Amino acid sequence: MMMINLKPPDQPAAFWQERYLYLFAALFAIVIHVVWGFLLYQEHRLESDLYQIRQQHELFKPTLTQLHYAGMKQQEIVTRQELLLTLTRERLPLHAGIARIGAVIPDGVWLTELKSDGKVLKVSGAAKTYPEVAGFLEKVQQDALFTDFSLTSTAHDQINTKFEFAVKFREL
Repeated sequence: MMMINLKPPDQPAAFWQERYLYLFAALFAIVIHVVWGFLLYQEHRLESDLYQIRQQHELFKPTLTQLHYAGMKQQEIVTRQELLLTLTRERLPLHAGIARIGAVIPDGVWLTELKSDGKVLKVSGAAKTYPEVAGFLEKVQQDALFTDFSLTSTAHDQINTKFEFAVKFREL
């Protein structure tokens, strides 16, 4: 192969320009390799981070399952509490009323009859003396569970003092 120089004879071929072109191409290749290496490093680092996150997620799966189960249980408890509060507001606190009367009744007084009509509790009983009846009725009147106390009757025979009263339950 033969080289032909078409340039005027007084200007030789620009060898130094070709040398800079090769140097620029080499530097460009080095920069491309450095960027490519950096991107490979970033990819490897991101893959290792993703692997660690997946491992942590696998370790947290039982905890997340338990948390979900506990949340369902808590929701069930809240639902049951709401139902219980609704039923408590709708129903009469008869058991609580009887327990409260039983707590304030003195030793010398006994009950003979308890009836409940709607929100009204009717109580009949007897005592040995009238002061015992009066003390018991005063305690029932002062109780926070009851309202609208009304003494229906009292009678004294030769042995006992009989009484009858009615109270309404206080609204919750």
